[in-house]
Amino acid sequence: MAFFSESSPNVSQQDLDWAERLRVLLVTHRRTTRARVGVWANEFRLLRKRWGSEEIETVLSWLEQCLTEKYTPAVFSAATFREKFPQLVLAMERERPPDEVVITDEARKVALRLGDLIWANEEKKDELKTIQLSLDVYRQFLSRLRSNRERWPGLVDHLVSVGGDVPGFVETWIRNVHTMAMEWSNWEGNLPGLAIRIGSPRFRRVLNAWVSEYMGPGDYWQEIEELLK
Repeated sequence: MAFFSESSPNVSQQDLDWAERLRVLLVTHRRTTRARVGVWANEFRLLRKRWGSEEIETVLSWLEQCLTEKYTPAVFSAATFREKFPQLVLAMERERPPDEVVITDEARKVALRLGDLIWANEEKKDELKTIQLSLDVYRQFLSRLRSNRERWPGLVDHLVSVGGDVPGFVETWIRNVHTMAMEWSNWEGNLPGLAIRIGSPRFRRVLNAWVSEYMGPGDYWQEIEELLK
């Protein structure tokens, strides 16, 4: 029992497993030389209350591959993992967007409707590019859905319906990104990196919520993978 004395009684086996994985990762890369797994598990318990198991698993798996890359936020313990979790999510979601993006009239119309948004730094200059990237990807997403309609007609029809029209969904997406940016003190810009991406955990959380409306509450990550093949 002494081993667990510094951890919360609500720590789960999953929290302990995550703590051990992080310990092994950081020791292997000489980011730490000592760790009390029970204490670290409590950090994961606190993190799980806010973010959920799926997101933690996704970020930790990504960190195991990208810990030493230049733009990965520095992590030295479970406490810094929890503290920097929003930054880690952003770093994971960012992908370098194409240098050349052809801006359409559709994107300009969305930008006009977003004219009331005031960004903290210089992100306004990237707003059109972010809108266009999001329009292109969301349209690609709908195409993938429709190609699977024969397998899941009811679910696909629901997802297409609840998502609404392409420009409308993209406008909502950009507004949500803006809200997030204004609320996070560690916001670092790079607006195009937060455009809609089919592989983005943020976008997949939206999909999971939509699937849950149709199939009932739950985590449908495996079904989403099948749906998007």
